[in-house]
Amino acid sequence: MQSFLRCPRALCWLAVAMPSVAVAQGGGHWAYSPPAEVSLPAVENAEWLRSPVDAFVLAGIERNGQRPSGEADVRTLVRRLFFDLVGLPPSMADIEALASKALATDSSDEGYQRLVDQLLASPHFAERMAMHWLDLVRFADTTGVHADNPWDAHPYRDWVIRAFDDNMPFDQFTREQLAGDLLPNATLQQRVAAAYNRLNLITREGGSQPKEFLARYTADRVRNVSTVWMAATVGCAECHDHKFDPIAARDFYRLGAFFADIEQVGVYSQGAANGRYFGPYLTVPPAAQRDQLAKIDARIAMVRDTLATPTDTLREAQHDWEREVLVAPPVAPQFGAWYAAGPYTGGSFAEVHRRAFGPEKGVDLAEQQEGRPRWTKHAEWLDGKVHKLSGDRSAFYLFRTITVTRAQQLTLSFGSDDSIRVWLDGASVLNHQVSRGVAPDQEQLEVDLDTGRHELLVKITNGSGGFGFYFRPEFAKLPEGLLAQMKVPAAIRTAEQAAAVATHFRAITPLLADARRQLRELEAERTAFVASLPVVMATVATEPMTTRVLRRGDWMDDSGEVVQPGVPAAFGELAEQPRRATRLDLGNWLVQPDNPLVARVFVNRLWKLFFGRGIVRSLDDFGTQGERPTHPELLDYLAQRFVASGWDVKATIRLMVTSATYRQSSRCDPATAQQDPYNQWFSRQARYRHDAEIVRDNALAVSGLLVKKIGGRSVRPYQPAGFYQHLNFPKRRYQQDTGDDLWRRSIYTHWQRQYLHPALAAFDAPSREECTVQRAQSNTPLQALVLLNDPIMIETARALATRMVREGGNEVRAQIAFACTTVLNRAPTSAEFGVLLDHHERLREQYANDVDAAKSLLAIGEQPVPNDIDPMQLAALTGVARVILSLHETLTRY
Repeated sequence: MQSFLRCPRALCWLAVAMPSVAVAQGGGHWAYSPPAEVSLPAVENAEWLRSPVDAFVLAGIERNGQRPSGEADVRTLVRRLFFDLVGLPPSMADIEALASKALATDSSDEGYQRLVDQLLASPHFAERMAMHWLDLVRFADTTGVHADNPWDAHPYRDWVIRAFDDNMPFDQFTREQLAGDLLPNATLQQRVAAAYNRLNLITREGGSQPKEFLARYTADRVRNVSTVWMAATVGCAECHDHKFDPIAARDFYRLGAFFADIEQVGVYSQGAANGRYFGPYLTVPPAAQRDQLAKIDARIAMVRDTLATPTDTLREAQHDWEREVLVAPPVAPQFGAWYAAGPYTGGSFAEVHRRAFGPEKGVDLAEQQEGRPRWTKHAEWLDGKVHKLSGDRSAFYLFRTITVTRAQQLTLSFGSDDSIRVWLDGASVLNHQVSRGVAPDQEQLEVDLDTGRHELLVKITNGSGGFGFYFRPEFAKLPEGLLAQMKVPAAIRTAEQAAAVATHFRAITPLLADARRQLRELEAERTAFVASLPVVMATVATEPMTTRVLRRGDWMDDSGEVVQPGVPAAFGELAEQPRRATRLDLGNWLVQPDNPLVARVFVNRLWKLFFGRGIVRSLDDFGTQGERPTHPELLDYLAQRFVASGWDVKATIRLMVTSATYRQSSRCDPATAQQDPYNQWFSRQARYRHDAEIVRDNALAVSGLLVKKIGGRSVRPYQPAGFYQHLNFPKRRYQQDTGDDLWRRSIYTHWQRQYLHPALAAFDAPSREECTVQRAQSNTPLQALVLLNDPIMIETARALATRMVREGGNEVRAQIAFACTTVLNRAPTSAEFGVLLDHHERLREQYANDVDAAKSLLAIGEQPVPNDIDPMQLAALTGVARVILSLHETLTRY
């Protein structure tokens, strides 16, 4: 649960006691006023300019008596571009390629421009941008509240990556997330985008009040959409009118009413098929699997065509069948009462399932053998119901008779907890070892029975926990009204009557038994295949719930005004229409050209990504309690140009990173540091610690371990044992992945909201329980411990050490130089050489005296240890690599 001080409602309660300030009404505040047309300011040092944005920055620098910093060297520029645009390090070849173009004297700057375009075109650019966006929309792989259960969300993450890779216009990017499901002829991917609406925290806790949590879900969505797109603290109006901004409580609930049409419940189910509790879901097959599904569907269509196609043989058989039925209609089979014997025990779950305890060889209901379970009659067990059994790692046998007066076909449906075996007249007809909860119709058998008595034997084996079975028969009884249709002579039947009779006949005739069996098998194959496909929580529009203004945010108070969807009055208004406004109307309003907020907010956040701070420093608050822009004309220029470009994200980023402002050195002289300590005038570039994902991805990349596969399910890398021990309902044990999944980019790491991967948390990754606009940036001893002890960091150091031996040459000095140029893109200084050589010698001596310690170090991680390298040499170089991977320079963006 959220702490008191993290709760927006609590913050608003604190605000009540604070003195109010005057608020400009009617759009007077700078953020709510349309951007003014701006022209480039005059500057003295015009030769410094490389981009229109430079004129605004340089004007501020000159106005404050400062000078811009010199341009960063080629190595720093290339590293900066790579980390900023793709979140991965460059190679020495990348730096040398740019350096060879004599950047300092190339007035056309073509080499630098080409490098920017190359990186913007990389799919890894999309992954880098998605990291930022997923923080904003609080994407995670778990629900957060209460038990923090896993849910299916990764196709939405992949959609975000694909959208940035395709350079989807930001207005379309906005509409599809808010209302992709409402777009005309919505595509599968547009409906995936709308999963944004389902990323809020939800609960399955049985004692929760559904109405309370529905109110919470609405409040969560209002906070998120207003923060992400408007940088507005609309959430502060949940209990009362905003104390500082022109946002009424009524505005809060009008904004929430847009989301009242989303199909949801307040408290989600405690159980569901496939463990997917949080539906509705949308199946999202990848391209290759879409082709496979299409092939299955084509085969199903062929079999159905066979079943639907009349032939002379079928016509003749149908005529004979009709004549027989009219003389003597079908009689239902007679089912004897159920008998049960058990529990039978002896070994593991698998052994109990396989073992023959005796009834398989013949059932004697009167058997009284000592030490063996007796058969007990259960006349109370009704078909079509789930019946409970008891006993861990044990089996029950169930027996009954089936008597038919005429040969006919039956469909027998079973359910079991856990595994099931079935015999009919002594012959095995079903054997499925599976662990699951019992549910109706998990297995189906179609059997042909001759006239007479038949014996049905069922064995249910339980692993642990629940135990039960289900049975339901279906037989070829005539559908209601069909006999009357059959009495109509065939020559004068209507088309509907003829079709009804023919359809029923084809469903039971032995002539089509093979086709029906093939259809069942194909449909079962399709069901199993679809069940294996990725799904995402779907936004499904339904009849909107009533939305009221909750007085003081009290969800139990139904006396408030009923409101319709609408936007905060101070921000504008929706276009008039004769119907209730929808989420699509909200999306259209957000990105209409005269909305002053969205473009400003987004370009401000892009500016922060590439310059270390925003033009408006308070990225999440453009209201009166936020900070004013340091360069208002620059902000408006960027916003207007962004909209005019067709909301082109890559073009806007290109404008920023090709500027002279971006290319400045991050070095700062003492006088400038004292005059502008927070660099609000951008007279130098920023330097700061890499984000958590980049710290790990950088180590993977330089070690050669990084797997660059794009998209797919979230993966579970190394994590401390027992970290999930306090996760309950149910208890969970972390299931670490293997192979390539261990070395994928960190954006694909399983995001457990309440128990975020500790290495990510140590480097300030957010839990994503709420929108995170700006991550904290810290430098703590815990980070040093992660760098030295996280298995992935040790494994990457070992992999880098292997590269040092195989690619760095035969001498230790050359191997150390290789590691430095690989990680830092520069040769080590003489002082650095001395330190690293001394460290290597100490480790070499240590491991020579303790071979087991060397082997223990090298055994960390799943990457195979090379058998052609001396373990003591590899362990010592691994220690050197650990130092290089932990350097401040390695972890810092300059």
